[in-house]
Amino acid sequence: MLCSNRRLERPMLYFQEKTKVLEREDARPVVQAYNGLAKKLIYFEILFHDAWVKQCSSIYDSLEAPLLTLRGTIRQEMVLNFDPFFRQIVDETEIIRKLDLEIPDVAQIVYYRQDRIFATYEKMKGLLDKFIYVKSRIPTDLSVLIRALLKRVEKSFMPGVTNINWTSFKCDEVG
Repeated sequence: MLCSNRRLERPMLYFQEKTKVLEREDARPVVQAYNGLAKKLIYFEILFHDAWVKQCSSIYDSLEAPLLTLRGTIRQEMVLNFDPFFRQIVDETEIIRKLDLEIPDVAQIVYYRQDRIFATYEKMKGLLDKFIYVKSRIPTDLSVLIRALLKRVEKSFMPGVTNINWTSFKCDEVG
């Protein structure tokens, strides 16, 4: 059952103890209005939760996406392929857990693997930023001489472009 039912019943317990308040002439419309509002809030909560569950199903594609992606057509640049919805889903799952509502499997995967996902993100971001920084600091005169070395380093990033995704067991090997 929805947790909000318990929250909405607390004021009614007060009225059960203080029966004199309910004996007043104008109490009946107030109670009816309160009950109507409670029904609408619960209905809204159910609608919102259903929409959230449907939205969570879209995260499957992001979990299966590779860690890195190539951007650009002529001069391809590696970019971290991180969906900001990961952070949002972790925060929302925490709230939904407190409400004691159903959590879809994909949201639980992201929630329970959040440390690993965010650690992989930070590690890959650091490696990629270092590589781009070092590459930008190489003088143009030396770039021809170092091209083979740079290609080997770029090749070491390629598993992140092709076959390592956010739920891979190989994510622990990154770095």
